[in-house]
Amino acid sequence: MNTIAETVEGKEKHLTTFTDKLDEFIENSKSNFSGSIETANNNSKHLLTSGFVIWIVNILIISLTVFAIAKVILGNINNVANSLNNLASEGGNASEDIEVTSHDEIGNLAESFNKLMGNLREKTNDLMCMMHNMHQGLFTITDKETIHREYSSYIEQIFSTTNVSGRDYADLLFSSAHLGSDTLNQIKTAITSLLGSDEMMFEFNKHLLISEYSITIDTGNGPTTKIIELDWDPIVSHGEITKIMVTARDVTELKIIQRAAEEGKIELKIVGEILKASPEKFQLFSDNAFKLIDQNIALIKANPTKNEDVIANLFVNMHTIKGNARTYNFSFITDVVHETENVYDRLRKEADYEWDTASLLADLDEVKRAVSVYTDIKQEKLSFADGSASIDPNSVNIDRSQFNSLLAEINKYAQESSGQNIAMQLERRLSSLDSVPFEKAIEELTNSLPSIAKQLEKQAPQVIFSGAPTGIRREHLPLVNDVFTHLLRNSMDHGIESPDERVSLGKKPEGTIQLDVSHHQLGIQLSISDDGRGINLKRIKEKALESGKLSEADGKDPQKVANCLFLSGLSTAEKITAISGRGVGMDAVKKYLEQNNCAISIELSDLATASTDGYAAFSLKLILNNNIAVTY
Repeated sequence: MNTIAETVEGKEKHLTTFTDKLDEFIENSKSNFSGSIETANNNSKHLLTSGFVIWIVNILIISLTVFAIAKVILGNINNVANSLNNLASEGGNASEDIEVTSHDEIGNLAESFNKLMGNLREKTNDLMCMMHNMHQGLFTITDKETIHREYSSYIEQIFSTTNVSGRDYADLLFSSAHLGSDTLNQIKTAITSLLGSDEMMFEFNKHLLISEYSITIDTGNGPTTKIIELDWDPIVSHGEITKIMVTARDVTELKIIQRAAEEGKIELKIVGEILKASPEKFQLFSDNAFKLIDQNIALIKANPTKNEDVIANLFVNMHTIKGNARTYNFSFITDVVHETENVYDRLRKEADYEWDTASLLADLDEVKRAVSVYTDIKQEKLSFADGSASIDPNSVNIDRSQFNSLLAEINKYAQESSGQNIAMQLERRLSSLDSVPFEKAIEELTNSLPSIAKQLEKQAPQVIFSGAPTGIRREHLPLVNDVFTHLLRNSMDHGIESPDERVSLGKKPEGTIQLDVSHHQLGIQLSISDDGRGINLKRIKEKALESGKLSEADGKDPQKVANCLFLSGLSTAEKITAISGRGVGMDAVKKYLEQNNCAISIELSDLATASTDGYAAFSLKLILNNNIAVTY
């Protein structure tokens, strides 16, 4: 038992020892394992921290590298772009190369561009050398109607100026030109319409651009007259006219010999115009023109300050001369008269336009000179056509004063003697010898109506004469012509409608003007009417009421409204035209007739149905006294 107990005790001791060592081993193993894990964790944290730092450093290095590369690339690109922008700008210097700051692809591109620009500069220099040495002026008109900065230097020599670039083309070309205002306005209008328009429009309108004209400029040695030839060519981009190239040549020397021949041509043209009108009718025209010019001179000298009535008379007189000149196609008079008429028109319409007596008289001198050119040529070249140059065995010459005295004595005898009827017949017979049939008296005016109709894009009207056979005393032919110049043109312009409008109203496309002659207790009555739209009573009433020249009560009476047509400053024209005048009112015609002891009135065709809110048919009644008109 003891032995077993001892054995058991011994084994227990061994077991305890083993257990203690096992626990110690486990504890040591556990301690070693935990230490290894902690060490591993510490090592991992250290490595992770080191890796993160290295990553950040690498990112920074890469970013700095990319930034540096990008900066270099963008800098090169910006240098190229800035250089190109400078070259492309308005004041850019095309002689400078693009700055090359690198030898990469961008640098190669810049070098290639510099080579291209070098070639372009060489060709441009050749062209500019040609431009500066060519003996003709060359420039382009921009879309702003100014001269482009690049032009041939010879243009400065032609016009004796260095003020070219950026200047208005018309100012350079025409400021010293001998051109009429009609022609100049035509050129300016054509250029304005062509810029920005389709290419084909140039072919349709190039005839409006003159090819030759003369200028007078101061070259430093006094005034010099030059003859300039012009060529006009469109510069087209994408089918649109963006600029117009003008070539100017000084052909004065070439034209010196031709000038005499040209003057001869002008003389021949004037001779042809006088012969076409007949020397007798030209004489009537020129006598009347000089009379009206002298009236204007007297009015200007008698009125040192601006006066509306005086200006109205000046304008009517000048418009009468122009209308008569156009009737007879005296072309070299029309432009000069039109210039003076423009001045009077500005005096009428612009309150601040100055009344310059010296300038106004100088304008009239120009008009008188233009008419004198015709009269001088008639005297020199057509003296054979004057009545004094030949003797007609079938005619009896009698001084006009003697003729008038004879008529007065016969008239006195007719009133006092029993042979009154015979004497009155004799008086009419003698009067008819010094008269022209009414239809013949205004023949030139009626013959000019087709031309006027064409200008207004209307068809030539039919003119119908009716009534008592009547003559106009020769000395009063200008009066009748002056009056009917205004009345017939007004009828064509404002009375007769366009062909399309007339057809839509069931009328014939061409209008009809009726001229009827009848006896009147005060002399002869001439009635003029047309089958147009009639008088615009509504517009007359509105304007008369607005001006205070018509009361509200009278505004309800169509005849009283129609009578306002003769008020000063009142016109029914919707727009200004060169045919019937720019605001030449019927008041001027009335005043002109009254000054010659005649009268004019308006008569509504159907007073019972006329309304002051629309149009009304009418006729104008002219009363010519017995000293002006005679009955055949």
